[in-house]
Amino acid sequence: MSQDFDEVILRSYPKIIFFWPTAIVSAILGLFAQFIPIMNVSPLDFLYQTSLSNGWTIDWRVILGLIWFGSFTANLFVISFDYSSSKVIALILCVIVGVLVIILLLIYFPNLGQKLPRFSINELGLTMSFEFYYTIAGLFGFTFLIIWIGKHWDYYKITSQDIIHKNGILGDEERFPAPNIHIHKRITDVFEFLLLKSGELTIIPAQRTTIIHLPNVLNINKKEKEIQEVLKTLEVEVEK
Repeated sequence: MSQDFDEVILRSYPKIIFFWPTAIVSAILGLFAQFIPIMNVSPLDFLYQTSLSNGWTIDWRVILGLIWFGSFTANLFVISFDYSSSKVIALILCVIVGVLVIILLLIYFPNLGQKLPRFSINELGLTMSFEFYYTIAGLFGFTFLIIWIGKHWDYYKITSQDIIHKNGILGDEERFPAPNIHIHKRITDVFEFLLLKSGELTIIPAQRTTIIHLPNVLNINKKEKEIQEVLKTLEVEVEK
């Protein structure tokens, strides 16, 4: 059963919001680094340093550093490029082919791995304090809060008669007629859609004097259905 809506609120967010996985990972790693003793050893601890230098143990601070660096790198690549469905499939195929090539090389050339230089994971040196992880999580959290506050006064409201753009604390307002508008929805990035169900909306009023482009609208499919409900008695063109 369809639900009736009187209005739909649309907000467009900057791409930095897609760094929320890095913020969460940083907070979790900070807890690990602070409260698990083996990950919070003083660098002057003689026994610990001796065991590391002799390869008797793994420096878990390096493991945490690798986890953070890997998650940050993946997050950075997600927001830096647009990944259409075809690009994602090509990327997965490249990874699979690369792994198969390495396996075949090790099978047919068993001595290949022995010629590679040996190193210990402890030599990477990617160790960060729990203060670092908390600082990164806090920085992203503060940025997200500022964005959320700003978007409270910057949004589009669609009713059956008007498209209203509200901007600023003083309530600056811009209106466009809603009848006969054209709506174009695009999901340009698969990963961004998976992270926050995000996509682009382009709204073209009937006069076509202004084009309203809204990148990074969260819950894009849900918002599109709500707009259709609001404008169900009007002529609306939706392009997917």
